[in-house]
Parts: sequence; structure tokens; C-alpha cells
Amino acid sequence: MGYSDFKLSEITRKFHLDIDETTDLFAEVSEAVLRPEFKAQLSYFSPLALRVSTEKSRSEFIIAPILAELWLLNERQIGILSGVEFDVDATQGLNGFCDYIITRSPELILVRAPILMMVEAKNEDMKKGYAQCMAEMIAAQRFNAMEGTPTESSTAQ
Repeated sequence: MGYSDFKLSEITRKFHLDIDETTDLFAEVSEAVLRPEFKAQLSYFSPLALRVSTEKSRSEFIIAPILAELWLLNERQIGILSGVEFDVDATQGLNGFCDYIITRSPELILVRAPILMMVEAKNEDMKKGYAQCMAEMIAAQRFNAMEGTPTESSTAQ
């Protein structure tokens, strides 16, 4: 089993998760100031990605430019890894390839804690995307704890 194999009902049961659809996690996050060049690029290429309507086109024309802008906004002092294998606990199904891993370290050769995960919805199937995202978030939480950089809400099981 890997991250993308989880079903929503299965992962919530296996890891004793509750889904909260009401809390605004980003209420206190200030708005980022984006470069005009980035805004223009996104407005040019988003319609193309959406018309082609494949996961790959969305990844290349929307997600990759957003992650590149994030990297620039953080003065190139974070790492952005795409499509890397991230095996944390294969016995629990917390293994396989991840869409994107964002690290606090600018190093790009190894995955360095602390990390966070970003998952694409698979072929517009949000429920499948949620399950994969949850699995990867649990793996990130455990990885961060194992590496000695747990997050404030870390309660790795």
C-alpha cells in the first residue's frame, strides 16, 4: 500500500482522524505580495492548463509556477521537491512517491525536516486527493518528529 492507495473512509478509521470542514486554518495568514510577472504568467497559462484538462498540464502550467513563486518569496531558502519517494512507515502504508514536499531547508538532494506536503487532486477526484493528502500529512508529521523537528500540533502515533 502507498499514499495514493488510501480511501477516505479507510484512512480516517485506521489513524483515528476526525474531519473538520468548518475551521478556517488560514484566517490569520496575511496575504502574500506577488510579482506582477507571476500574476501575468498565471493568467496566461491557467486557461491552457484547464482546457487541456490533464493532471500533467495543471502540474506544469499552474502548480509548478506557484511553487516557484513560493520559492522566490522565501528568498530561495526553502526546498521544493517534486515526485520524490518518501518512505516513512511501509507497514502503515506511509510510503511511495509524493507529489510535492516543501522543506524549510534549501537543500534539494535530501529531504530535510521540517517538511510539509502538497498533493494534487487526482483527475479531479477530490476524495481520493484528500485521502492521499491525509496519508502524506501523517507521514510528514511522523518524519518531522523522528528528525527532532515536530510541529506544534505534532502528536505522531
